[in-house]
Amino acid sequence: MALKANINSPEFTGSPLSTNPGVAVNNNRIATTAFVQTKMNNIAPLEPTAKASQNYSVDDYLFLNGQMYKVTAAIASGANLTVGTNIVATSVAKELKLLFAQL
Repeated sequence: MALKANINSPEFTGSPLSTNPGVAVNNNRIATTAFVQTKMNNIAPLEPTAKASQNYSVDDYLFLNGQMYKVTAAIASGANLTVGTNIVATSVAKELKLLFAQL
């Protein structure tokens, strides 16, 4: 019993904390919200306005106003993000379905 963890120790109360897995880690470790947000930003940046905050290439992804978009024409940083002109609405599920259809 001397080796037991106290139920009211910081590890079991309040907001639990964890270390972030490494960028290339692909195992069963639990990912923190910080890790997931970083990975998502690497996949599809979150745009705060309808102006591109970075350069985009065709087939890149971005999020704008809570919606995922796929880039259909190259976009320079500072350019307008316009549905039907340089971006098209999509979803993770739709993109995964298209990806698996190619396999």
